[in-house]
Amino acid sequence: MRGEKRKRTPTRADGIHPRNKYRAPPDFKELSASYPSLLPYLLPTAAGGMHMQWHEPDALRELTKALLHRDFGLTWDMPSTNLCPTLTNRLNYIHWIEDLLLLSRRTYVGNDIVGIDVGTGASCIYPLLGHALNQWRFVATDIDAASLECARANVAANDLEQHISLRLVDGASCVLPTPLPPAVDFSMCNPPFFDSMDEADTNPRTSCTGSLNEMTTPGGEVAFIERLIDASRALQTQVRWYTSLIGRKSSLRPLLATLRAAGIRNTRTTEFLQGRTTRWGLAWSFTSDGMDAADLAAHKVLGKRKERQRRGTMAFQVDRLAPMQ
Repeated sequence: MRGEKRKRTPTRADGIHPRNKYRAPPDFKELSASYPSLLPYLLPTAAGGMHMQWHEPDALRELTKALLHRDFGLTWDMPSTNLCPTLTNRLNYIHWIEDLLLLSRRTYVGNDIVGIDVGTGASCIYPLLGHALNQWRFVATDIDAASLECARANVAANDLEQHISLRLVDGASCVLPTPLPPAVDFSMCNPPFFDSMDEADTNPRTSCTGSLNEMTTPGGEVAFIERLIDASRALQTQVRWYTSLIGRKSSLRPLLATLRAAGIRNTRTTEFLQGRTTRWGLAWSFTSDGMDAADLAAHKVLGKRKERQRRGTMAFQVDRLAPMQ
């Protein structure tokens, strides 16, 4: 609604979500002492520390593997041909969903909380993190059989088969999996941003690339999320919160317009920063949860004139750790 003032997300002075484990970059020198597989990707700094060579093909993957093991007790691996997750970004998305859940319930921790991960990929990163942090259970989907087999190996390596269910779906006809569990608290999605590989502008600061299915979808992210919105209209309150990551700010306005046209009033947007890269989050619900509360998860899309204020007060920022994927 025009003129509507949404509650802003309170953050630390540095803009980082207060629960993010990686508010400060890890000490690479200390980390490499326990995980020597990092050493080929590190260079000494003048201050006596270590600097990560992000341009090296396997640097981010080895760092992710080490941090997942040290900080979450997770055994993890994935092919170099698949999109490699940056933990700081993934954690910010998880923490935002935690805040959304607090609009609906007293706690975001418990194995009674069920989430859907649309397009879990080879990494299966969101279900692994969600369970390690909060004991969440997941139904995780993908359209690529090879990626799903890698995800299955990661789930099995951590004995999580009873908590994370993996489903191969038909991307042409299925966005949200059916049948769903009896009660689903949230869905999450990191959709392909681009319409084609020609459109994809690969981050020059990292050589960690993704497969065709991970990077592209017909019509780009707007078309994909519009399909997600359409599927949610059929499911309504079977899922309490529908969410998606967004790669371009310009995608937010048409998607919010689609939600308004569908009569969906309970919407949330937020912003995730890492270094020079920004991503956005979009959430909607067919419930009234949080609509009258001073919630922790919402702010309205702002214009360019408020860019500085937006970055200073409302961002979930993650600096200097790694390029965002």
